[in-house]
Amino acid sequence: MIKFKTMLAALALTLSVVQTASAQDREETRTYPYAFVGVQGGAQFVANGYKVTDVLTPIAAINGGVWISPALGVRAHINGWEGKEGVKNNGIDMGNYKFNYVGGTIDLMVNLTNAFSKTDDHAFEVILLGGVGVNKAWGKKYEDIPNYVWNGTPAPVIEIGSRAHNHVAHYDRLGLQLNLNLGCHWALNLEGQANHVGARSYAHEFNGAKDWQIAAMLGLTYKFGCKKKKAAPVEVIEYTEPVVETPPVVETHDVEVIEEPIVDTPPVPEPRIESVHFDIHFAIAKTVPTGAEADKLAAAGEWLKSHPKAWATIKGYADAGTGNERINDRYARERAEYVKKVLVEEYGIDENRLDVSSFGDNVQPFSENDENRVVIVYAEQD
Repeated sequence: MIKFKTMLAALALTLSVVQTASAQDREETRTYPYAFVGVQGGAQFVANGYKVTDVLTPIAAINGGVWISPALGVRAHINGWEGKEGVKNNGIDMGNYKFNYVGGTIDLMVNLTNAFSKTDDHAFEVILLGGVGVNKAWGKKYEDIPNYVWNGTPAPVIEIGSRAHNHVAHYDRLGLQLNLNLGCHWALNLEGQANHVGARSYAHEFNGAKDWQIAAMLGLTYKFGCKKKKAAPVEVIEYTEPVVETPPVVETHDVEVIEEPIVDTPPVPEPRIESVHFDIHFAIAKTVPTGAEADKLAAAGEWLKSHPKAWATIKGYADAGTGNERINDRYARERAEYVKKVLVEEYGIDENRLDVSSFGDNVQPFSENDENRVVIVYAEQD
């Protein structure tokens, strides 16, 4: 029990560090293939006819592998620690004994979430995995079982149909992993495994039972392959002082000056430029405005409809306080495209009058974080 509490405390401390680090991942992007490494810890039992609580023991694992594509990966997985089993003699429970073991497999991994999605931007993922390998058990301690001495063959007094114990056996795995991405580099996972172990590699075979190891583990994974995005080059425009030409000095002579009659010319009115703008805000992780924000979109459509010579810019943004850069780029783009779609389809605005762009979370037009989930429509008519 002390071991389990220590393991959980270490995992909680690691999570707090990872959450801080993940806030720095927004300026990074994912490339494939990429490698990963991970650690796991939890509990396991050998399903061979005994109560789970009597044979439950800790398990630890390390793994490393490669995600070849968003949906397909492969890993090498090594797990082990201590196990418990029991012995029965003619249906009588003779007691439990301990042993040590280590098992290794090569697992094929299928990311079901990415396989059925157009993107790989998911906070939560479901991963199916299966593999094959070998398992080795040693250090069986039978001193707690009366009248039993192990020297490679069970003693005749409790012979239950088992042959000699095997030290090494084949190892087949089927598992399911629930993955929580904390950023571009880090992920937490909860993994369940059903591992079929070669008969009598751990324990006796009785009543036709086989050796099945059932395990559940919490894990932490570090993912490589994140690269900093290159900053867009900044265009530098040199300022040139305008050259003002001085008119030549003309010599004057005594001439008769004839005054022209003064005619009052009415002033020519300067052309009036009319412009408006609409700030349409969105809820977190949403690309369709609701309530008063939808009314603003309707007002923009009515204004452009009543000013047929006006043009408009549609600029989409996302807040930098949530998500990551790839997700925020998508939200900003989809919000701007939705506003354009409504103006064209519902208000009949010619799309040639609309200039659409998006800035993700790279530009924050407002000081308040939540206000930056916005599309700004700026319309002008000469």
